[in-house]
Amino acid sequence: MKIVWTGSELIRGNSFGPHLDYALAKGKIATGMLRSLVCRRSALSIDNKLLLYKSVIRPTMTYASVAWAFAPCKTRMHKLQTFQNKFLRQAFNAPWFVRNNQLHREAKMPTMEEFFRETAERAFSKAEAHPNPLVREAVDYDENGPSRCKRPRMALLFHQMDHFGGIPGAPSSFLLAPCKPAWLPSVRSGMKTNGSDP
Repeated sequence: MKIVWTGSELIRGNSFGPHLDYALAKGKIATGMLRSLVCRRSALSIDNKLLLYKSVIRPTMTYASVAWAFAPCKTRMHKLQTFQNKFLRQAFNAPWFVRNNQLHREAKMPTMEEFFRETAERAFSKAEAHPNPLVREAVDYDENGPSRCKRPRMALLFHQMDHFGGIPGAPSSFLLAPCKPAWLPSVRSGMKTNGSDP
């Protein structure tokens, strides 16, 4: 049984796998509608392409991500990151040998994993200080409860502990190192926003 509610697909059993496919499909549809503006041969500047992604495409794809971003669907979550990698490569008109982490540095864009974590942290922080007691209670979990691993906030906590060796709340810079090899030229300076495919 499937119900679409406020842009999210709710499946019996709290399985978010189909919703991740739905989110990816929404991102592809949004990109297709803007293809003439964000393709490799577009005369639009790189900054404006990235602005379209951040303001239109990514919000369409990641709507309500606080609820499903830490679902145990690693393969489908990886597809969302692959989608972002392809968009950055297309926006920069970058050749195949440019690494994805360099594209993210040049765009000053977090990975999907970082974006989900930062969004969830902001949402839970606002909920803790909300004047409505029902909202505060919604994020006040019992860490020893029987379903603690399935609750979004606990999933975020366990996710951070897995990545940072038991240090919840570690900065996002831990995942994407800011260093850049000296021998690799800047993508922004080395590539044009339009031109032929590599």
